[in-house]
Amino acid sequence: MLVTTLSSQSRQEIIVPPQETPSKESPDPINVLISIIKPGWKRVLFLILPAIGLVIAHFICYSDSPSTCINIIRLCLTIITVIYIGVSIGEAYKKKSDIIDSFQKNQPQFFTIIVVLGGTLAILIPMIMNVTKLIGDGAPLTTALLGITGGIIAIFGYYKTHQKSELEKEQLEIQKQKDTRDHIRQLHSSYNDRFDKAVAELNSNDVKAAYAAVPKLAKLADAWLDYKDLSNNKKELKKLKKKAKKEVQTIINILCKYIRTTPNNYTDEQLENFDSLPESDKKALAHEADIRCLIFSEMSDRSSKATFENKKLTTISGDWSEFDFDFSQAPVFYPLNNITIEKGIFTSAKFYNNANFNKSTFFQKADFSKATFTQNADFAEATFIQNADFIGATFAQEAVFSRVTFAQEATFSGVTFTHRAYFNDATFTQDVHFVGVVFPQDVYFLDATFTQVADFTEATFAQNVYASRVTFVQKAYFVEATFNQEAYFVEATFTQNASFNGATFTQYTSYSGATFAQEAFFFGATFTQNADFNGATFTQKADFSVTTFAQKAEFRWATFTKEANFSDATFTEEVNFSEATFAETAIFHKTTFTRAANFSGAEFTKLEPSFVLKKRKAQFSAAANPQDYDFSVAPVGKSINRGHATLLGEPFEIPLGTVLFDPMSPKYKDGNYSGLSEPAE
Repeated sequence: MLVTTLSSQSRQEIIVPPQETPSKESPDPINVLISIIKPGWKRVLFLILPAIGLVIAHFICYSDSPSTCINIIRLCLTIITVIYIGVSIGEAYKKKSDIIDSFQKNQPQFFTIIVVLGGTLAILIPMIMNVTKLIGDGAPLTTALLGITGGIIAIFGYYKTHQKSELEKEQLEIQKQKDTRDHIRQLHSSYNDRFDKAVAELNSNDVKAAYAAVPKLAKLADAWLDYKDLSNNKKELKKLKKKAKKEVQTIINILCKYIRTTPNNYTDEQLENFDSLPESDKKALAHEADIRCLIFSEMSDRSSKATFENKKLTTISGDWSEFDFDFSQAPVFYPLNNITIEKGIFTSAKFYNNANFNKSTFFQKADFSKATFTQNADFAEATFIQNADFIGATFAQEAVFSRVTFAQEATFSGVTFTHRAYFNDATFTQDVHFVGVVFPQDVYFLDATFTQVADFTEATFAQNVYASRVTFVQKAYFVEATFNQEAYFVEATFTQNASFNGATFTQYTSYSGATFAQEAFFFGATFTQNADFNGATFTQKADFSVTTFAQKAEFRWATFTKEANFSDATFTEEVNFSEATFAETAIFHKTTFTRAANFSGAEFTKLEPSFVLKKRKAQFSAAANPQDYDFSVAPVGKSINRGHATLLGEPFEIPLGTVLFDPMSPKYKDGNYSGLSEPAE
């Protein structure tokens, strides 16, 4: 078992109460009211004195039948009163902070002053106005003023009641928050206790306890994430979320570290030779395998989920989707099939026994760079939602990727395949890179689909390649690739450009029934053994210039819809174009035919094939049997105009302008034979 000691200490926050700063003394209510009512010299000069004068004038000029003069005096008094009230309100607004502060701290005094002042004014104002004959009976005005005062008192009472209610509500909320914080503190404390206990059990020598500790830690992580109902305060929830993520990541790190640790200090050699271990060790490792499989199972249950409907991928995030996982350098000696791996970081990991990822799903980037698979590696029917990286990985035995789906880029550059590799019916949705890869044994791409660029530049296929019915939707690069044994691309489909420039085919190669929907490049390629293109379809330009066919080359029933370029190509043995169709130009400039050339039944739909361009003349071996050159094309379309040439005493019927050569004659520095006939006429 692991001997790692991990614990969690509860952290207590030391809260230092803020020091109270002395508040300035609040203004006295009477002084505040006096400062508002007390008139300055401007109010005395422009408002109070004119008002007194108008009151005296009204008293002197008053009569039972009000005159225009009396009405004007009353109007002026009304205007002055309104202005005075407005000025007083303005002064009160300027001192609102003092008023509010004084009111909040001296509410009883304010209440008393309002009652006394309201009652006094209710008596004095009607009496003065009656004496000065501004009104008759003062009783209604007194009643109104008293009503106003009573209304103010009622409002004050309501305010006090509301204030008390709010205070009680605030106190209740404070108590509630305190209770919530206490509950959260107690809850987190219990989580810490559970964490310490589970970690201790995981690292103990008790197998059952260690096995039980895995779901305990997983459920503890779930409990941390279930924080949304603990508080209604957004700020508090934000803190809880941050803490929950931190704690859950800690739990995941603990589980990942367990995966990365070699069990019971077993050596690399012991894990590689599992079958030779004592039964007790086998049993111990079996228990370790169960614990580690359970860890991946718990992670899988909390990872994202994927569904495919009508070839459309739909994903649903899991509880642990946004967390980090690290399995780098892990010793893996157990199956990981039929699970979901959110982030498969297996960098430099080592897989003992058979590595089984059958039907597993990798949601985020899967990184197997520099990983070592000591036995068979089975990824059959696995799904890689994001990039899959196998750079520098080593497969010591068979590597199976049949029916795998790579939804994003897949990189196998620098991979070492020691035995067979299977990619049958695999789907590569984005670019795939096999640059420089060496396949020492047979490799299978039967029915595979490459939706984006497939790059096999400088790849080496030491044994047979089986790529029948493979589909390349975008460009396929096999530039300078080496095929040391048989290569089968039977009925393969190349939807975009296919480039085999400089490729070397050492053994039998078949593109029989293959379809090249765009340009096909075999420039400078070498076919050491038979090359079979029977029934192949070239929809766009087919470039076989400077290509070498060391053995038989078969293009029977092939269809060339656009230009077919065989200039500077070399056919060392028989080449068969019988019943082939050339819809556009067919170019054989400076092409070398060493043995038989069969064009019987070939159809040149629009243009006669071109064998001569100035000094660049096709050449036919004089060592061949004259009957081996058959230019009896199909009656439909253009024919091949032939002439006669003689070399080594043997007459030949070959295309006009072409020459015969003696294969035994010395070659010039430019590679041309010295023994040439005159152009055919």
